[in-house]
Amino acid sequence: MVAAVVVARAATLLRTDLWFDELYSLQAASGDLAGVWAAALADRVHPPGFYTIVWGWLAVVDPTPLGLRLLPFLTWLGMLAAVAWLGHRLRLGRAAVALLVLLAAVNPVLFEFGAFVRGYALLIALLTIALTAAASRLESPPDAAPLPLAVLVVPLVLAAWIHYFAWPVIGAIAIALLVARRPRDATAVLVVPAILILPWAVALAGGSRDVAGALAAFVTTPGLLDLLRAPGTLLLGGSAMVIGTVAVAVIGWESLVQPRTVRVLLAASVVCTLGAGWLLSVLTPFGAWGMRYLSPAIVPLLAAMVLSRRASATTRALLLALVAIGGVLGIRHPEQAPTPWREAIRTMMAAAPGDSVTAYASEGFTILPLRYHALMMGAPLRVPEVRGLPAPDAPAGWVVIRPAALPPGYQPTDQFRAMGRVVTDSFAVGEGQMAVRGWLVE
Repeated sequence: MVAAVVVARAATLLRTDLWFDELYSLQAASGDLAGVWAAALADRVHPPGFYTIVWGWLAVVDPTPLGLRLLPFLTWLGMLAAVAWLGHRLRLGRAAVALLVLLAAVNPVLFEFGAFVRGYALLIALLTIALTAAASRLESPPDAAPLPLAVLVVPLVLAAWIHYFAWPVIGAIAIALLVARRPRDATAVLVVPAILILPWAVALAGGSRDVAGALAAFVTTPGLLDLLRAPGTLLLGGSAMVIGTVAVAVIGWESLVQPRTVRVLLAASVVCTLGAGWLLSVLTPFGAWGMRYLSPAIVPLLAAMVLSRRASATTRALLLALVAIGGVLGIRHPEQAPTPWREAIRTMMAAAPGDSVTAYASEGFTILPLRYHALMMGAPLRVPEVRGLPAPDAPAGWVVIRPAALPPGYQPTDQFRAMGRVVTDSFAVGEGQMAVRGWLVE
């Protein structure tokens, strides 16, 4: 079954078009290493670790959709291998290890990371290696020595350079080590990554960009219901199955609180991640309450559920079946489908044929995907950047806008008429935040 999921992931790498976040990774990594650092500093959302890896990847592959998507696929395979290693070090049986890997493979959030050109699959792989090393040092079996401290600390250092959300897991591991009365290990876990991330922290602090203003549009504040159903939502990949998410949250939590040191580690990893997401959303301008930012909680939550012995065999079987089935449904029907950029380009080219078609766009979310996919398709589409709408005397062409970026009630067609322009065609693709609209103006 795991092999079938891997084949399905490989076969669907190009099921969706690359969108802005993925293409920003390409843009950030397209120069030299100094440019990678500068691009990450301008972005401020991610440390430069993953951009540096993409920079190296681009030295050996062409930046085609398949070439780019192979990188997250390979790191996703590494994540599954790390999950298998975690199950082995937790002394699970072969069937239980296979079940744990299967649940991780069909998790909709983690499955998406297998084709998402960002650092999340690599982040989860590194954090899972660190959890494995921590569990080994907490409860090493009598016939085996604990893993070296470097196996614990080095992945955490690398993870901290990939994404800020390595830090809740770093904190969780330190807490578990302190509970187990291993203060030296806990100190190394906290201090070494903190020291080695200092150059990036200093560079961020010295930046003059208004972080609060730039990220204000992404702020979300979770309510009580979001907090209560968060574990189940992470496992099922969406919020539609309310009954399922409540059941998974309740029974999953029961499995976390069993009195064993390694379960303290797993519980702390889940609680710290969810708590950090909530605090960042409520107390700072960073909108960190989202699936990607909470994903470090998925593997420890799955591991705790498979480890559970308190629930009856029937209850555990039903719960784990629910997670597996819900994962498959979440993969087949994602909560938010990416924008079909190639469809939009084909629509524009068909409605306005010629040697070159112009599409005016005003934000990177639209500009980067249109330029990239037009280049990959060999479509003669020009995408000049404009502020707002094109000038009244601009040549005829498409105006492409993401509705989510417009003020409520704003109608571009009224503006076109005020400019004396005539709208001769229009299109709409995508759903929700990923929807894009276009108007052909003469």
